[in-house]
Amino acid sequence: MELAERRRGDRIPRWLRWGLGTFALCVLLSVGVYEYQRYQIRAIYAEMRSHDWPTNQEELEEYGQLPPGAVDNSQVWVPAITSADAAIKSAKLPDPRAPFGYDPPVPGQPWEHQPETEEFLQKLVPYLEALHRAAESGGRARFPNGTHVDSRSVGYLLYLESKTAAYHGDSQRRLKAIKSLLALSNIMEGEARSIIIMSFRAIHDFGATEAIGQINTGASKDHDIAELQRLICSVDLHAECQGFQFDEMISMVEFIQEESRIPFHPANELELLRHCSNTRPSFLLPWPEMLKELENADAYWNELPSRQWIEPFRFRSLSPRLNFNSFARLMALSAAKQACANGILAAERFRLRHGKLPASMVAIDADLFAKLPGGTIPLTDPMDGQPLRFRLDADGLRIYSVSFNGVDDGGDILSDSKQIPLDAGYLLKTR
Repeated sequence: MELAERRRGDRIPRWLRWGLGTFALCVLLSVGVYEYQRYQIRAIYAEMRSHDWPTNQEELEEYGQLPPGAVDNSQVWVPAITSADAAIKSAKLPDPRAPFGYDPPVPGQPWEHQPETEEFLQKLVPYLEALHRAAESGGRARFPNGTHVDSRSVGYLLYLESKTAAYHGDSQRRLKAIKSLLALSNIMEGEARSIIIMSFRAIHDFGATEAIGQINTGASKDHDIAELQRLICSVDLHAECQGFQFDEMISMVEFIQEESRIPFHPANELELLRHCSNTRPSFLLPWPEMLKELENADAYWNELPSRQWIEPFRFRSLSPRLNFNSFARLMALSAAKQACANGILAAERFRLRHGKLPASMVAIDADLFAKLPGGTIPLTDPMDGQPLRFRLDADGLRIYSVSFNGVDDGGDILSDSKQIPLDAGYLLKTR
């Protein structure tokens, strides 16, 4: 009797047995779901690798190597750029804001910071000459892993040389600086990391602006203008844009793995990879269609947390937002400026050949335009898919894009201290 009562006292209550069983079943289900999600993730990565697409930082580094057929001139470019960057950093300036804080004014105007700027440039003559030699040899370049260089600062050094030469009326020195600036902007062709792409696009914009400034002085010959066009159009920005998705995806995956709550981060990673796979075809579309598709794709992803019932566990920590569309819009604007600069330079070559400005874009001889690497002449505005705007007025010829707002604001391309231009493009002045 006592033994039976003791055995009954040792039994686990039924409710507890049910609870333990349910807990064990939930654990098994969670492990199963976790492993199945990891299996799906591995399958997506395997599919990406079958297309030679990068899935991690090491593969991204390999993916961004020089494209087939590119001339590797790293042995010339890398020492020139790194040495110039170091020299810029070590230069002792009386005013820390000068010379990079101010542009030289137009010729004939007082230049407040002229002495320190001239002294600064004089100190850096050997480094400028090394950059010019690299530009003359052409080619592309890649920096060794772990190299940290402020390329925009080096680009601005060449820009400053060009502006200073313009102030002194030295057209040959200015032309040399512009060619070096544009050659520098092209060396990272095929790079997939967005921060590097945008840095060298900014250098390209410096160069294109200076090229237009040079021809507006009337100091360039046809073969020099053709060389500027070649340099401006030697990189296909649409192709450059396509590699960015991988950089963004890999960075987001790293964030998810570090910040998303375990065991839910595979769900987040899988959601991201599916989204990127669905978005990939958008990067292959023409510019206007790409921008529209990516706008919708980014909106879907960025609104996703508010539509998930399990959001507190899965998406709350995913504060960074995908910016495929933001990056594509910036690249599209750079492509628009590239096309406008090509058109303006072609119009100047038309004026040299025929003695007058063209009455329309179609009036310009086809052989006066530069072509992109694929053989096409960029005459369409990437922002809306319409022909680039062409306007003749008392000031001269404007070729421009509607820019971000998608509206033709009549060629509002000249900035002043009051507002940012609403259109994007260049003016070829009447002479």
